[in-house]
Parts: sequence; C-alpha cells; structure tokens
Amino acid sequence: MKRHGQIFALALACALAAGAVVPVPTDEALEATRAGVEELTRSDYAALERGRMTHDELAGSLLDYARNAEDAAAVYLLRRAAFRQYLTGGNIAAAEALYDRMTRIGGVEYAQALARFSSRALSRQATAKAAGAKEFLGRLAVVEKKVRAVEAARATAEQAPDDPAVCERYAVALVALGDWPGALVQFSRLEGRDRELALFERRYPRTGVTRLTTADVADRWWSYPETTGLGSADAAAFRLRAAKWYRLAVTNGVLRGVRRQIAEKRVRETEEAAE
Repeated sequence: MKRHGQIFALALACALAAGAVVPVPTDEALEATRAGVEELTRSDYAALERGRMTHDELAGSLLDYARNAEDAAAVYLLRRAAFRQYLTGGNIAAAEALYDRMTRIGGVEYAQALARFSSRALSRQATAKAAGAKEFLGRLAVVEKKVRAVEAARATAEQAPDDPAVCERYAVALVALGDWPGALVQFSRLEGRDRELALFERRYPRTGVTRLTTADVADRWWSYPETTGLGSADAAAFRLRAAKWYRLAVTNGVLRGVRRQIAEKRVRETEEAAE
C-alpha cells in the first residue's frame, strides 16, 4: 500500500506540473510554410472535389501529415485544416474531439486559435442544426471570452512587467483559462507568501529545503477566491487546483486528524461541484 501511495503521489505531482503551452506560430512562420503545405495536400483536396474522398477522410489524411511534420507552423496549418474539414462535413463530434486533444497538447489558446479560423463553418452548421453544433459554438464563445481577457492582461503586463497588481490580474486570467504553468510564472513575480508558494509549486517535487508543504499550497488556493473577491466561475478553478494539492497532501501524510478530514471533505465537495 505504501508503494502504491508513492506511485500515486508521483503521478499526481507530474499531473500538477504538466500543462505545457505550445505557442501559436507567428503570421510570418505560417506564410513561410504555407506553400509547402499546399503542395503536400493538393492531391487530397483534388480527391475531395472529385468525390473520391469524404471530408472526414480528408481530415484524417491531414492529421496524418501533421503527425509526420516537424515544422511547428506546418503542423498548425494541417491541424487547423483538419478541424475545418470535420466541421464542413458536419462531424461536430470529431471536431470537438480534435479541439479537446489540441487543448491537451498545446493549451487552450492554441486550440482556440485553430477554432477561430473555422468559426463561420461552425456557425453554418449550427444554423443548419447539425447535432452538437450549437452547444459546441456556445462552448467556444465562453472560451473565446477568457482568451480575450488573457490577451488583454498580457498586453498590460508587457507594458508593466514589474507591477505586482498587473501580474496578479494576468495570473488570475490565466487560471481561468486553465493555464496554471503560465499563472504560476506571474504569481512568482509577486511579493510575500504568494510568491513563495508559486515558486514552491513550480519546483515541486524538487523544492529543496523549505518550510512550506503541499498542504500550504492547497490551503492558499482554496482561500484565494475569498481573500481576493473572485466570482464563482474563477473561484472554481482555484478550488480544483487546491483539491489536487489536498489529495497529494493526504497521500504524503502531511495532513492528519481533523485537518485531513477537512481536506478530504473539500476534495469531495469540489469534485461534486465539477460534475
């Protein structure tokens, strides 16, 4: 059982550290590789026009090319084109699955940039009442609002990178988007305990000698919404993060007795609210 607990703790620690964000290629990079991608896929699009290939089949072919491409801009263009083909063919489930996979691989902003390119195609499918299109469109609209908030906060932070208040607002926007690695970078630019906790989390489990524990991180993210007056939607993101750290603190034996029971109760409540 002890060995099982150690394995679980390591897996959870890796999950907390995961979430690398892949940057969206620049316009210059996309333009430089566009001709090569067009040549690579020309015969596939011709097959679609002749009725020898369906939109789904073309999307699959484009994703195959993407898996074998080494250039980030080419990979992005191919994935974006595949997403559009799924939408054009009315396969909303496949488009949404690809969007979710791109979110896991590259982060929300990367996936959302893919989706923006095909917003009209999705709107047409929603108007035509394709199954799941209206719901997916609504979901993307919510995410788009969060992405715009991050972009605005980032622009402000670039102008005032040493302003703690600006960095904190940027961090909160990133948390709402699900980008915890980016948020922790901003939190680590603050002062005092929040900075210490952010640095602890970024370095975990290789934290060195420190007075902080996994329970300290959990307690701070749990209380953060109350101490800063965040709305319920943003608060949920912090509570979910806290729940992960509480599970780790319990598994590692950091919390015992009443504190352990409180942590377990908070985890249950958070998971139930997320269902």
